[in-house]
Amino acid sequence: MAFLFGTTSPDNISGTSGNDTIVGWAGNGNANSPSGNDILNGLAGNDSLAGGTGNDTLDGGLGADSLNGGTGDDTYIVDSAVDTITEAANSGTDTVLSSVTYTLGANLENLRLTGTSAINATGNSLNNILIGTNLSRNTLNGRAGDDSIIGGSGDDILNGEEGDDRLRSGLDNDRLNGGSGDDVLISVFAGGFPGGNLLPPGLGETDTLTGGTGADRFILGDFINVYYDDNNSANPGFGDFATITDFDSSQDQIQLKGSLLDYRLEAIGNNTRIFLDKPGAEPDEIISVVLGRNNLTLDSDDFLFNFEGEIAGKGTNNSLLTSEVLGSLSSGSNVNASGQIATVQPGDNSDFDFYNFSLANSGTVTIRTVTSGDSVLGLFNDIGTLVQTDDDGRSDKSSLITTSLSAGTYSISVSKYPLLPEDGGTFSGSGSTPDFSYTLEVSVA
Repeated sequence: MAFLFGTTSPDNISGTSGNDTIVGWAGNGNANSPSGNDILNGLAGNDSLAGGTGNDTLDGGLGADSLNGGTGDDTYIVDSAVDTITEAANSGTDTVLSSVTYTLGANLENLRLTGTSAINATGNSLNNILIGTNLSRNTLNGRAGDDSIIGGSGDDILNGEEGDDRLRSGLDNDRLNGGSGDDVLISVFAGGFPGGNLLPPGLGETDTLTGGTGADRFILGDFINVYYDDNNSANPGFGDFATITDFDSSQDQIQLKGSLLDYRLEAIGNNTRIFLDKPGAEPDEIISVVLGRNNLTLDSDDFLFNFEGEIAGKGTNNSLLTSEVLGSLSSGSNVNASGQIATVQPGDNSDFDFYNFSLANSGTVTIRTVTSGDSVLGLFNDIGTLVQTDDDGRSDKSSLITTSLSAGTYSISVSKYPLLPEDGGTFSGSGSTPDFSYTLEVSVA
């Protein structure tokens, strides 16, 4: 490990094989570190930074900078449209943090916008994660690939474009456009906010959802919340609802919390309004308007209700509270001699398979899938908050989580669709069916 600093003159700085911090100054410098998890900061000037192996952080600072993280899961900090990033194929999962409008170059996976400006983000042909800022209007474009696109505050526009995309907006009045492919559209933020401030999802929002071609799913509720319910008993809530512009009964579906008995439909001209049925004399709450369709019925395949098990697991595995029990883990031993829990063939209509286990003592828990498909693992605590996730996404298909846990009860999810900690850490219950068999292994040391 070394701390190396440049000067106001052009510098050439080389790091060590350890975890180095290299900081330039005002000159046009070159900095490289062959291995280790390094931090390279060019500050002012037109700098060239190279990270080598390891999970590096490269920040060119002011000027037109050239950044190359090498192999490993690297983070690039960009503040100028003329900064260039070079990444080789299959060299890790990399993230760009940009305070300017930015388009991901070749072999870059993830992009998060920073700062307070109204800037835009565009992906590439990979399966990208694009995240907007929390303060301004952004346009996020997925391009090709199966992308996860997340808006923040501001009236955002999220475009999935090609591929099977997952679009989640944040606060304010947003437009979600799925494009081609089988997309999932979620137009509210259902997690917690900094400081523990929890708002009804969709409060004060009028969002517009367009699925595009393909079999799309419009999410208007999860296991906990009915979206766009302002909890105001005095009015029907026409100040917050979602407009679905292109619902196709032959392939699209609308997801709601609860059961069909909790809702009613009202045909108005060529459109249908979806209302949450309120008790007594309280006005029913409008949730959504479906344009161009006036013949929808709640008991048809147009609608999904969470209690049916369509969203979270096969058959009885409908939520974190009703997941299949694996057993009790004691520190220093496996669940059984091999550490193998179960070989599972998911059901036809499951998005997530859930399993829970109790940990008798604190220890390091290892969770792994052995599978022919590309699986995604999630680990949740006893109240459903995401502790850790792993989406391998590369050639060996398996996913692995190793983490230190205290005694308690935990749940494991298996899916083929990414879980997003940026959602606020709370499971939302929406993804794609694992259409492959897998073996789930859990052990503790």
